[in-house]
Amino acid sequence: MVVGAYRHRRRSSIKEITWSEDVRAHKRALWIDTLMNDTICREQLRLNRRCFEKLCAILRSKGGLVTSRNVTVRKAVAFFLHVISHNLKNRTVGVIFFRSGEAISRQFHTMLRADMNIGKYYVKQAESTTSYAGDIKWKWFEGVLGELDGTHIQMTVPLEDQPRYRDRKGDINTNVLARPNGLKYYLVDLGFTNSWGFLAPYRGTWYHLNLWRGNTLTNYKELFNLRHSSARNAIERAFGVLKKRWAILRTSNFFDKKTQVRIINACFILHNFVRDENMEENDLLREVDGELENTNTFDSDNEVDVDYITSARATDE
Repeated sequence: MVVGAYRHRRRSSIKEITWSEDVRAHKRALWIDTLMNDTICREQLRLNRRCFEKLCAILRSKGGLVTSRNVTVRKAVAFFLHVISHNLKNRTVGVIFFRSGEAISRQFHTMLRADMNIGKYYVKQAESTTSYAGDIKWKWFEGVLGELDGTHIQMTVPLEDQPRYRDRKGDINTNVLARPNGLKYYLVDLGFTNSWGFLAPYRGTWYHLNLWRGNTLTNYKELFNLRHSSARNAIERAFGVLKKRWAILRTSNFFDKKTQVRIINACFILHNFVRDENMEENDLLREVDGELENTNTFDSDNEVDVDYITSARATDE
């Protein structure tokens, strides 16, 4: 006969720490209070205190953002900026703000709508009458509207939509572009071809500014490319600062496709708001300039199977 013996073991369990609503509200208030420090405000929200307070006022007066029973306008704006600045997921944000995932998602979309509502004040179509005659960088390009460039932003899209979002490297992203209009033209980079409204540099010739340091021009193509690159350097820096400021643009995220497009637009709106406010951003610019210094682009005329952009048009997105 086999005798079986067993010992009953007491199961250990981990108890969840619960906070009362008063305690949670107090902790949220403490986090907001830390933003009164300008350095912390910049680190957490990518805006200084002055710009943060002004953005809250604009979203309240022009964006339709209102204080709810549990969330003030300042808290809503701080929460939204914190998410897009650090590309945080709902679970992480819920821990920081002591909110449920459903409440976090609802508040994020409320702020996103308010941000889009002020877009008409900060994203405007280029004026075809703009003149750059007095600018030493632009005077060589008669009739130019400005520079046109694109930046690739990673996307998460359904399987059936992936072919139209896949680039030549196999990545899934969207290329954010401006749209030329009228009889004028834009300066564009080597990803475009010369066509109506586009003026690209010469291929097979050095282009980026860092390549010219210590070198002497030898022909008219190099001179043209140098002047072309010098004029377009501003937009390359602008895209660099945009992605440095808003980390949510640097990687794909978990939102649906429509919301991802709205987030991209919202980041551009906020970027232009910061520019209008002339906020000091030398640290970001130094980082971007350091990366541009290491850019090495020498385009070959012998490339095959390369698709260049020949036109741009607006879409419903």
